Amino acid sequence: MKNQKLSLLAVVSACLLALFGCSPSDSGGSSGGATLSGELAKVQGTWVTSCYFNGTLYVKETFTVSGTTISDHDNYYTDASCANLSFSEDGTYSSLSIDEDNPVTFTDGTTGYRFSAKTTSYTINVRTTQVADSLNSQALCGDTNWAANTPNELSGKVCDGVSYPPINTTWMNLYNLIGSNILFGTPSIVTYPTTVNTSMVYVKQ
Repeated sequence: MKNQKLSLLAVVSACLLALFGCSPSDSGGSSGGATLSGELAKVQGTWVTSCYFNGTLYVKETFTVSGTTISDHDNYYTDASCANLSFSEDGTYSSLSIDEDNPVTFTDGTTGYRFSAKTTSYTINVRTTQVADSLNSQALCGDTNWAANTPNELSGKVCDGVSYPPINTTWMNLYNLIGSNILFGTPSIVTYPTTVNTSMVYVKQ
């Protein structure tokens, strides 16, 4: 889910650098009135990373599970305190399914599970008129309607040479839930990952 945005991130970040320079709810375990159980019940709620530097900008990620729906919201900032918002990305996914019958045992002895979900929307929302104008001049993603604080849908489009899968594409991933922390693998539309990223920790809110 997250790897699809890397090239676009580079383009938007380049616009920001050129313009401004460099500067260092919980669901309650139910869905639609139905009681959830097993791993699906355990992953419900909102999980957030700390503010971290991704090599260009500072990022804070939020991953929310409500029933069988996932919302993935990432904010990108120009400052290390994650206060000055530059743009955000939002992905929503439906039909979350966890393969509880085939757990994955990691090298540290903990257990994780493969999961899949389908794309329902994937948008980017730039926060300044200057960046929006720059993207319009490039017709990035084939769009010339970029505007500050207005999400642009990317599903099914080609942006800077990268194809964004269309709506209803199934993404596959892996997670490792350890107490109030959850770790994810690198998502794919081809195959499930076999490891999780231990340096990226999402904390239950």
